[in-house]
Amino acid sequence: MTSDSMGSVSLAPEALAQPRLAHAALEAVITVDQQQRIVMINPAGLSMFGLTSEQALGMDLGRLIPPRLRAAHQGHVQRFSDSPEIERPMGQRGQVLGLRANGEEFPLEAAIFKSDVVLPSGTVSYTTALLRDLSEFTRMSSVIEQLNQRLRSVFERAPVAIWITERDRVVFANSACARLVGLQETGQLVGRSIFELLAPDSREPVRSKLQNLEQTEGVSVLVGSLQRADGA
Repeated sequence: MTSDSMGSVSLAPEALAQPRLAHAALEAVITVDQQQRIVMINPAGLSMFGLTSEQALGMDLGRLIPPRLRAAHQGHVQRFSDSPEIERPMGQRGQVLGLRANGEEFPLEAAIFKSDVVLPSGTVSYTTALLRDLSEFTRMSSVIEQLNQRLRSVFERAPVAIWITERDRVVFANSACARLVGLQETGQLVGRSIFELLAPDSREPVRSKLQNLEQTEGVSVLVGSLQRADGA
């Protein structure tokens, strides 16, 4: 069974199974035979790689991988096929690179599993991959990191002391903050508890105020005393 459009699941002449679930999947679903030739690919898979059914069916799976990585990928699939494992969930291999028909490389995540199909000629083993395109996730992660760097740059230039904490631990401090507590470098503050930077008589009042702040929203003013590195 094949399709003249990219809107239906494509199966090799020996139909593997009912394709409805694969057809409805948002992730790409690709099944290969023991020679790693594609025998089934769903619409999401055709769209992901920019292929038609006619192009994809019978294609060597390696053509969906950048040339420099094909030999290693072929060996990985073969070792999985020969192993007693039935499946490998997403996340166990980390990111994989795919290759679209237009030559574009893109990051993807893969889960693979094996299945046996009984045919008149005997039992045949197939390997199916569930693929998730990580291009948008990677792009958004890059954008977020750029925004974080810009924000840190703005904070670093600020004339007032600024620290950012996760719970009570400092994860960022600007130069003005380091100078305020008598330290040479901001790195000397990162990882430290803010209560180490408070005068002893301010620690419990500030701790109580912070606990209340976690349960409310808005801006709160904390009053207390800092203790400099020299004890002042």
